[in-house]
Amino acid sequence: MNPSSRTATHLQLSTAIKSQPYFRRIFLGLLPSVATLIGTISASAAPAHPNIVYILCDDLGYGDVRCLNPQGKIATPNMDSIAAGGMRFTDARSSSAVCTPTRYSLLTGRYNWRPPMKKGVLNGYSPRLIETGRATVAAFLKEQGYATAYITRDPKNSKQAAKKPENTAIPVTVSAEHGMTRGGKPYFVKGAGGETRLELLAARGANSIRTWSTGSLETTLDKAALLNLTVSAGIWLEPECSWFSYSNPLHCAKQLERVKTEVLAYRNHPALLAWGIGNESEGDGTSAAYWQQLDKLAVMVKELDPAHPTFTAVAGLNPAKTKGLNEHTPHLDFVGVNTYGGVFGLRKHLEKVGWTRPWMLTEWGPQGFWESPKNPSGAPLEQTSSEKAAMIARAYDQVISKRGSCLGSYVFVWSWKFEATATWFGLFTNDGKTTESVDVLEEKWSGTKPVNRAPTLQAIKGVPAGTIAPGTTFSAKAVASDPEGDPLSWQWAVLREALTAHHAKTVAMPAAVKDTIVSATENRATVKTPSKPGDYRLYLWIGDGKGHAATANVPFTVK
Repeated sequence: MNPSSRTATHLQLSTAIKSQPYFRRIFLGLLPSVATLIGTISASAAPAHPNIVYILCDDLGYGDVRCLNPQGKIATPNMDSIAAGGMRFTDARSSSAVCTPTRYSLLTGRYNWRPPMKKGVLNGYSPRLIETGRATVAAFLKEQGYATAYITRDPKNSKQAAKKPENTAIPVTVSAEHGMTRGGKPYFVKGAGGETRLELLAARGANSIRTWSTGSLETTLDKAALLNLTVSAGIWLEPECSWFSYSNPLHCAKQLERVKTEVLAYRNHPALLAWGIGNESEGDGTSAAYWQQLDKLAVMVKELDPAHPTFTAVAGLNPAKTKGLNEHTPHLDFVGVNTYGGVFGLRKHLEKVGWTRPWMLTEWGPQGFWESPKNPSGAPLEQTSSEKAAMIARAYDQVISKRGSCLGSYVFVWSWKFEATATWFGLFTNDGKTTESVDVLEEKWSGTKPVNRAPTLQAIKGVPAGTIAPGTTFSAKAVASDPEGDPLSWQWAVLREALTAHHAKTVAMPAAVKDTIVSATENRATVKTPSKPGDYRLYLWIGDGKGHAATANVPFTVK
C-alpha cells in the first residue's frame, strides 16, 4: 500500500471508530506484542478497507520482542517487520495484567472490571463472559463491511479437553453420624491450603488441598486428579464494604449469578470434594443479611451440584457467628473454622457455643502474629520452626485426630508466603526447602516418619530487647542440630520489618539490609544495626543440604 492510500484508509477507519466511542480505547491501546490470534480480514468486495489483525500473546514480556528491546534473547523478525511498518505504543497502563480481562477489554472496548468476573481467569469449560447482545469490535467491523475470523492455537487446553470425561463427579456426603464419605467410603481430610508442589504433598501422605477462589481451579483439579488428591474449591465472596452490601438485592443477585457460573464450570470434576462458599467474609457475624445470602447460595449450589457438600470458612466461631449459622444457614453441610492459637480449646468452645453440626479445621498452623507475645516495641515474637512443628503435632493429636464430628483439616499454608514475616506461615522457605512442620505432618498423615528430616533450631539469643541506637554492634547466637547428623549451613540476615495484614496480597521476598552482618561463623553472628531508624528483624536460616531447613528470627528497633 502506498503512503497516500494508507493515509486515506486510515482516515476512513478513524472516522468509523470515532462514530463508536466505546471502541476508541481498543485502537489506542493496540500493541503488536500482544498468542491467541484474533484476526479481522477485509472482505474482497471492499478493497478500500485496510486489513486489521490483533495478535494477543499471553505471558509475553515487553522485552521479549526485539523491536522493543534490541538486547532481547529471542529473535522476532516478523513482529519487528510489523512494527517497522506501523506505529509502536511504548507506554501503557493496565488494572489487570492477565489474559481474560485483556481479551474482554479488547473485544468489547469496556473496562475489564465491568463484567461479573472481578478476579481470576476463565478456563476451557467456563461459560462465556461476554453477555449476549454485547457489542464487540468484530460485530462493529462486520457492520463496516468486514469479514472476521478467530484463530487460536492452545495445545494445552486441546489435550485437556480431549482427556476430560463428562459427568465424572464422585459423590460426597456429610453427616454428623457418619462423617464424610466419598464414593461411598469413609473419607477423612488430611490436607493443606495451597495449589503448588502437589506432587510433594501427595508423597508426604496428604489426600486433599483447599483453594480460596476458582481463579486457577481447572489446572489445580486436573493435577490433583492425577495425584489422587481431592480439592475443596473456594468460592470468593465479597465482604461487606463501600461497594458491596448484603442488604442490597441487586448486589446479591449479581453474586448469585457469578457463583452459579463458577459451580457450573467445575461441578463434574472427579477431584472436586466440596464447595467452600466464602472465607472469613462474615465480618463480626452480626449481619443476618449476610447469613441469609449465604444460605441462598448454598441452596443454589446444591441444586446445581447435588454430588458435593457446601461449607463456609469463618475466622473463629464466636457466639454471634454460631447464632447466624444456626438461625439462617440450615442448608450448609458443615462449617470450616480458621483458628491458630485457639486450636487447643476448639472442641470445648464448639460445645460451649452450641455447635452440633459437622465441622472442619480449614485453616490452622503456628501461633498467629496477632495473638503472639510482643517485644517492648510491640513487634510480635515468632516461634522457631521447631516450636511451630511441636505445636502442629500437639494440635493434630489433641484436636484433629479425635475425629467425631471433625471431618479433617487443611493446614496453612503449603507454599512460601510473606505474611507478617518471611517465615511465619509458610511450610516452605522462600527458596523451596521444607521445614520441620512438613515432617510432622507426614507422620500424622501417613503414620510413618520421613527417612531424612529437617534440622531443629532453638531461639536466637543475644539480640537486645529494647531500642538500639543506629550503628550499634551486638553478637547473636543459636543452637541447631540435625536428626541424621547432616552438615548444616547457616545464613544470617537483617530485614526491615514489613508487617502485612492477615491474608494480604502477595508480597515478594524483601532484600536483606546491606552491611548489617559484620561477620558470621555458623551459629554466631556479629550484627551492626542499620543507620536508618525503624523496625527490623534478625533472621537465621539453616539448611541440611537435603532440601530441608530450620528458621528463626528476632525483632529489634533502631532509634
